[in-house]
Amino acid sequence: MVSYEGLFFEGESKNKILELEERHLPIMNDELHCTFVYHPTSKDFYEELIGKEYKVKLVGYACNNKNSGFLIEIPEELIKYYKNIDRDQNKMKKPHITVSISKDSEPYLTKNLNFIPLKTPVEIIGKFGYWIKEEEREYLSYERQI
Repeated sequence: MVSYEGLFFEGESKNKILELEERHLPIMNDELHCTFVYHPTSKDFYEELIGKEYKVKLVGYACNNKNSGFLIEIPEELIKYYKNIDRDQNKMKKPHITVSISKDSEPYLTKNLNFIPLKTPVEIIGKFGYWIKEEEREYLSYERQI
């Protein structure tokens, strides 16, 4: 089952993110990513995006000693696909990447950080994919699901 879909950051882009993180908290996020849709239904499977790479910009950073992450700017062409809704507040979450958390926090709480703009935005590349959760394993997939 697809748990979430979005942009995943690996290789050089992941290294840039880790280098720019000002405070490394004890638990690194499983896969550095920006969620576009959490628990998508089949109508939200963006098969036309799967496996494609997109440039995004890191534009802000925040850390409150429980969550550490970056605010990102997604390209215009992807905005219509971004549907990461904060169900508690019934509004769209700011596009962000959770990098690390403390033992007493959860990655989804990064959305609440007060991001401070970076002096200079940093361009990185993300690849659109699915995070799959099965009974016995979790993994990243760049394969179509429909």
